Amino acid sequence: RVVREHLAGLEGVEVIAECANGFEAVKAVTDLAPDLLLLDVQMPKLNGFEVLELVGRDVAVIFTTAHDEYAIKAFEVNAIDYLVKPVNPERLARSIDRLSEPRKEKPLDVRKLEYGDRLFLDSGSRSSFLQISTIKCIAADGDYTQVFTADGKKHLVAKPLKEWQQRLPEKHFVRIHRSAIVNLEF
Repeated sequence: RVVREHLAGLEGVEVIAECANGFEAVKAVTDLAPDLLLLDVQMPKLNGFEVLELVGRDVAVIFTTAHDEYAIKAFEVNAIDYLVKPVNPERLARSIDRLSEPRKEKPLDVRKLEYGDRLFLDSGSRSSFLQISTIKCIAADGDYTQVFTADGKKHLVAKPLKEWQQRLPEKHFVRIHRSAIVNLEF
């Protein structure tokens, strides 16, 4: 109901179906061919991932769920976004706006980050989500960077410092040296 209210305020968005369970969602996608699915992970009869598997077509999806532990899996199935309830209406609007962006000109992974965003980090042996606001500093390490977080952890990431500088919000992050960016909050 809350997500429907958020969608009602967006120009160019039309809700063509609401489904009470995964089976209804599969039928609706098959019958109506929507441009976008807003799916929960946990639904009666079929979960959101099973729905995507059964649909068998390339359809854009945004997960809106209370379960943050499935976010990595959501991005593995090319979700546009993964919104944890309660859904922020501005974030939902930005996610939907990404549908109209040409993917080749502006891929999702190079958009400007916001302080409250989470970033998917693939550090080879393990993957995780990192809240941007928890980054204390980032230091160059050859072709890699070391990301130091508020919880005392260090992540080695195959991303150059220049890319971090382009993507991080300037209001909070400053490059203080050719090999270091710091979070002004720390």
